Amino acid sequence: MGPAGSPSRRSSAGGFTLVEVLIASAIAALLATAMAYLFSGILNTSRSSKSTDDLSRDAQLAVSLMRRDIESATSIVGASGNKLSMWAPDGSKITYGMAGTTPDSLLRQIDAGTKELVAANVKSLQFSLNTISRTYTAEELAPDTTITILRSFEPGDWDGLIAVTHCDYRSAGEEKVADHDIAGIEFWNAPAGFLGIPAVEVRVRAKDHYPCEEDMIVKVFKAQAYGARYPDLLLAQGVIDRFEIDTGYDWHRADLIQVVDAEIDPLERYWVVVESAARGGGTYAGHVQYERIEHCDSGEWPVNDSSFRESNNDGGSWSSSSYDEEAFYRIWGWTAVMKVKEVTHVVTDTLGISYELILKRGEDIEHSAGFIAFQSL
Repeated sequence: MGPAGSPSRRSSAGGFTLVEVLIASAIAALLATAMAYLFSGILNTSRSSKSTDDLSRDAQLAVSLMRRDIESATSIVGASGNKLSMWAPDGSKITYGMAGTTPDSLLRQIDAGTKELVAANVKSLQFSLNTISRTYTAEELAPDTTITILRSFEPGDWDGLIAVTHCDYRSAGEEKVADHDIAGIEFWNAPAGFLGIPAVEVRVRAKDHYPCEEDMIVKVFKAQAYGARYPDLLLAQGVIDRFEIDTGYDWHRADLIQVVDAEIDPLERYWVVVESAARGGGTYAGHVQYERIEHCDSGEWPVNDSSFRESNNDGGSWSSSSYDEEAFYRIWGWTAVMKVKEVTHVVTDTLGISYELILKRGEDIEHSAGFIAFQSL
């Protein structure tokens, strides 16, 4: 035994002091706490990894289903925003769209059937249609218009039919277009299918005064209704330049401008009216003379029921004294035909669908984006 009052010593049996025991207990508690935090972190990481894996799997399944539908579709109806629609090979319409509140659900629907869930927890979804336009030219039959003689009354007709028409030919008629005189040619029973009258030709020459003092105005009228043989509605008009009219009988063409866009009705009556551009003064403003025939049985003439009339009061009244006398004229008509033409087309091809899909559950986010090529069957 040591001296009285000296400190306690560890026994030879190897025991621990109270201080050592307390220190060891504190260290053990710290190690236990650290282990608890470590296991908790490992567990949370495992749970987060599982949640991310679930989102990734959901995104992959959604994209895989869309890819299958797009690649087998016959055509894409539309792709914009968060909606995609297409025609399936069996003729049904497949539609992808969003529903619900944020986060939304991606649904798939066939025609008007039940909507099936494709993916939940959708934070964002965008579709866009990718196309390319190209032009190509091909020869094909296409509607066109062509100018054809609508009515013709000319010396060539007379020469070929003199044996049956019994007409007396007069190559130098004395009719002149004066300041108030109008020469009108009435025609009807026109061929069907004419869309309008683009031009009129007449055989005239300068008379008494060369060059002519005024241009000649050519007008085409629709006759009055109920069979009245008078001009009514102006359809087209043109001009024969006075400097183009010489001293010999020649064809002079007036290209017409449409006043009223009206198709020529084969059952209606029409008038071609030729007048001087000048009015008043009592003098011959036009100084032109028509080449004509007379005393012809128009019923046997190749142009059905043509007649020649004149007015000396600006069309207020018309004289039929020369009813059996015919002027030489040609009337040209627009007609619709089918012609082989080079036609340029624009074709728009669908390349595919671009998509961007974002899924979010809690703090976990899965982002998937890409392009799905369209392969039409």
